[in-house]
Amino acid sequence: MEDPSSIKRHFHEKGYVVLNGALSNHESIKQKLDLLLAEHEGNSQEDWNRPGIVKFPSGSAMDGKIQKVQGVGIFAPWVLNVFQNSAVIQAISSLTVDDLDIFGTKFFPMCPGGTSVNWHQDNHFFGTASSKIISAAIYLERADKENGALRVIPGSHLTGQVDHAPGTDEWANGEWATVDESQAVDVNCDAGTVVLFNALLLHAAHKNVSKNRTRFSIFGHFVPRGLDFSWRGVDFSSGKYEDRHRISKT
Repeated sequence: MEDPSSIKRHFHEKGYVVLNGALSNHESIKQKLDLLLAEHEGNSQEDWNRPGIVKFPSGSAMDGKIQKVQGVGIFAPWVLNVFQNSAVIQAISSLTVDDLDIFGTKFFPMCPGGTSVNWHQDNHFFGTASSKIISAAIYLERADKENGALRVIPGSHLTGQVDHAPGTDEWANGEWATVDESQAVDVNCDAGTVVLFNALLLHAAHKNVSKNRTRFSIFGHFVPRGLDFSWRGVDFSSGKYEDRHRISKT
């Protein structure tokens, strides 16, 4: 892994940093998540941001398939340990001195033909302009353009918040931003890679156009423990929101 000063410099300039090979146990994590999907396959709810099983919109090509598990840290508390991997905590410690919670955990079991997210800033869905929230994308399988790699606009976290609008068709679950995609960079990575990025960074994911490859990933957000915020009537404050959990950097 890069030294802390390099991680800090790249993160602040580009808005993200890639921790190659941070997780050696990615296969066992994926196996546990396969079991979780099997247990909850018949469950679903329609609110994109409420903890639960979110399926693709009715009438879409992926109708009936699971798009994400929002609040996966509630349904499977062991997932919270993944965010406290030593390599992740070492990198996080180089980026902030704050005591932290992990918030808004989610699991994307992206299958062929599926989507996860279009262009957006995570902060849009949190109701805060704070630049102190660090998002974490944990890839349990190799990710590339074919099966749904992360896409980012380097440096876009420096421009502040941008407008988002409700999506349509295959992007009906969520609200998205308009960007100049000529500035986009694909973050191709091997299984076990963790990408940390500023929650103001504009990012998206390619659609999975492969014939037989999944792209399992876990997401969550490192939030300063003293930072409270809310969005459209949902209070995300520490001690009030169910999917906000204390972590240790030691």
